[in-house]
Amino acid sequence: MELVRFDDGENSVIVEVVAPGPFGTLEARITATSVFAHGHLDDVYLFEEDLDEWAAVLDALSAGRPAAWMEQGRGPQMRVVPVEFGDPTGPRIAAEATVKDAVDSLTSVTLLVRFRDDWIEDHRDRLELARKLMPDR
Repeated sequence: MELVRFDDGENSVIVEVVAPGPFGTLEARITATSVFAHGHLDDVYLFEEDLDEWAAVLDALSAGRPAAWMEQGRGPQMRVVPVEFGDPTGPRIAAEATVKDAVDSLTSVTLLVRFRDDWIEDHRDRLELARKLMPDR
């Protein structure tokens, strides 16, 4: 299941839960894709605290504030900064999403991803599904 799906058809950042992991974690894969770049990080392990932190990130983003996820340094990091942009239908919300491999390659990519109108509700639902998948410790 996809915990995070920022995808506007051109750029995307996806965090996919692929299996239960060891020690009460969820194994995940992070993929960042654009016309210019494509990268993925496998063997990412999400703890229950990471899901709690993701809930706080969603709260910050829904209030229009930037937020960071998994910055404690044990694996990849993500920073999301909301931005407004104009299109023919009026102002829209997007985000500059930066994914950084802070452990191995030290590489990062920043993508501008336009959000759908219902993105926050969708991501809160995804978070609840991920919580249900969390194995007992």
